[in-house]
Amino acid sequence: MWGSEEATFSSARADFYARRRPEAAVAILLTGKISEKENIFMRVARGHYEPSLRAALAARGVVVSTAIALVILCLLIASRMLGSR
Repeated sequence: MWGSEEATFSSARADFYARRRPEAAVAILLTGKISEKENIFMRVARGHYEPSLRAALAARGVVVSTAIALVILCLLIASRMLGSR
């Protein structure tokens, strides 16, 4: 029937169209002036995120050290779990 290249291309094309069609339908169906507004969830999230990011950047060494320690701890726990079987 189809060669593997043709089948792969057809699958990729179908996937592309399936992902792009909803955006095109929305663009066609929504008419008039559309404005982008930030909802309450995003305002609250940004209000917590920006100060947290500033604090993390100010204490870069502590953040990196904590991240490394957590990775090592997870590796230790995983190695003990794998050997328990």
